[in-house]
Amino acid sequence: MDSIKLFKVLSDKSRINIILSLKEEDMVVERIAKRLNLAASTTSFHLKKLEDIGLVKSKKEQYYKIYTLQKSFLSKTLEELLTLKEDPQVKTREERYIQNVLDTFMENGRIIQIPVQRKKRLILLDQIIQDFEENKIYTEQEVNDIVIKYHEDYCLLRRELVDFRYLKRTKNTYQLLSKNEKKS
Repeated sequence: MDSIKLFKVLSDKSRINIILSLKEEDMVVERIAKRLNLAASTTSFHLKKLEDIGLVKSKKEQYYKIYTLQKSFLSKTLEELLTLKEDPQVKTREERYIQNVLDTFMENGRIIQIPVQRKKRLILLDQIIQDFEENKIYTEQEVNDIVIKYHEDYCLLRRELVDFRYLKRTKNTYQLLSKNEKKS
């Protein structure tokens, strides 16, 4: 289940009221609509949203559709509800954004302009840091030699690699920070 869709659906007061009504008993659209003072069409719209995420089920009995709350859904913990499945569209969008930034600010492997926006700058720093090896201690000159391949303002980029916690500086030596060190 997609947690984002779930919380979007639950962000509507009418849908919460529908859930509370169905918690008491199974009902048809017209009864829910009358109870909540909503139009039947509006109630049907909300019920469809709840059904799409699996919170409500419907069954046909004669001429009516009876809606039932899936009570097992309500017993899930917030932790279970917050586990996001990786949405491939989000990843693709992110990859396109990164590629667009690289295409805009880099040419032939060199930075043609340093972006002002932090997010874009970090994408470029991610590119530079790929030339560094883990557990290797670099002199300042070695760092400069790597960074100058990307842009002539190696001092700015070297400082940002330290400021944004890609590199750790101790006196005049530098070392790539691990992901754990970077977070702390």
